[in-house]
Amino acid sequence: MEENECKFEYRVLSELPGGDTEIVYIPNKYPGVRRDGVMVKFLPKNGKPWVGIFAFGDMLPKGESQVLSGPGSKHFTIMAKGDAYIASPYNPESIVHVKSCPAIRAIPIPSRNLMLFHDYTELVAYNEKGIAWETERISWDGIEIDEVTDTKIIGKSWDAPTEKHVKFIVDLIDGSHKGGSSPPY
Repeated sequence: MEENECKFEYRVLSELPGGDTEIVYIPNKYPGVRRDGVMVKFLPKNGKPWVGIFAFGDMLPKGESQVLSGPGSKHFTIMAKGDAYIASPYNPESIVHVKSCPAIRAIPIPSRNLMLFHDYTELVAYNEKGIAWETERISWDGIEIDEVTDTKIIGKSWDAPTEKHVKFIVDLIDGSHKGGSSPPY
């Protein structure tokens, strides 16, 4: 069990709990359709407990599944084998499905109250209000993050024509970047 400064606890579950705890399937595009996913029970100090079942992604069956604090102190991030979600433990209806397909990795950046996600070609950062910024395409098909500082992200992207990785730097404030490689549009 973990607790953050916003006074809520959560537990990652391996099976559904009994009792009358509200269960929310995410996403719930088709009521009545249930999907396997990461099960998390939220226990807000001043609210009603609920269980979220965050659907696994279809594109990354061996992807990460984990719960991370952030962005900010009032939200958490769920990684579910290629899909990612941001939610508040106080409002199950406020869940955001992260715009990264598949979400290969999530990196908390507490100094900026950001959660960074990347797929094979782009990066996107979320704050407590939603998308803070997203890069243009910076890779043909592969991103590696080498370093995250308070001001920038340094990494390598795959350049297919030269069959090499090339360096890129992304500004953490606005998502602008230098370097990288991607196909011409």
